[in-house]
Amino acid sequence: MAKHTGFNTVFRFKEFTLHQGNEVFRLGTDAVLLGCWAHLSVQGGPILDVGTGTGALALMAAQRTSREILGIDISAESVNLAQKNANLSPWSSRIRMLEASIESFQPEVSPYDILMNPPYFLNHTPNARADLSSARHGSSDLPMRWFGSPAFLNMEQGNIHMIIPSSSFLIWEKAWKHHGWFLNRHLRVQGRYQGPIIRSVLGLSRTQSRVHMEEMYVYELNGDRSVGYRNLSAQFYL
Repeated sequence: MAKHTGFNTVFRFKEFTLHQGNEVFRLGTDAVLLGCWAHLSVQGGPILDVGTGTGALALMAAQRTSREILGIDISAESVNLAQKNANLSPWSSRIRMLEASIESFQPEVSPYDILMNPPYFLNHTPNARADLSSARHGSSDLPMRWFGSPAFLNMEQGNIHMIIPSSSFLIWEKAWKHHGWFLNRHLRVQGRYQGPIIRSVLGLSRTQSRVHMEEMYVYELNGDRSVGYRNLSAQFYL
């Protein structure tokens, strides 16, 4: 559903600028949706951005909170670009980027919140470009492997915020339930007005509660941003 900025190398938000490159998957609507919608307390423990890419989610979290932010990515190009974007932001002292795989990453301090926009395709034909393939494609056991990673297993409290294709919901649900997580919030997203539900934005915790359900669509039929999406993203978009 990403509405990309063409081949623009710079995307400007109200409070920070995001430099982009051909080697790193570009900013899309999914990341903005998650960065706006996630419930993040202003104060608290560290936030971990898994698969940081350009660093968009880390920067959005930094703008919304006063917390320490750590972004990790398996791509050195992504880490370098994300760190550049962080260093140019007003919150450079609170953001750090590391080249690491979530499956082997051992955080110094257990994160209190995790943000993740995981690979979109599970068991689909990989992209011809290896860099984009790693960012957008994964095997069907990826959800179980991620939720079984040290950073996730060591979280006794806190929240996981993620966005996935609605078609992958059951695969991810099996993984989080297996590892003792509960769905608390669920935003079902249509790309366009009266279109099919194509994304699920999810909030998970270790505590079971009644699931708060919401629905919204991102674009009007003419391609304009919907009122709901404009309101949600008002603190970021110019």
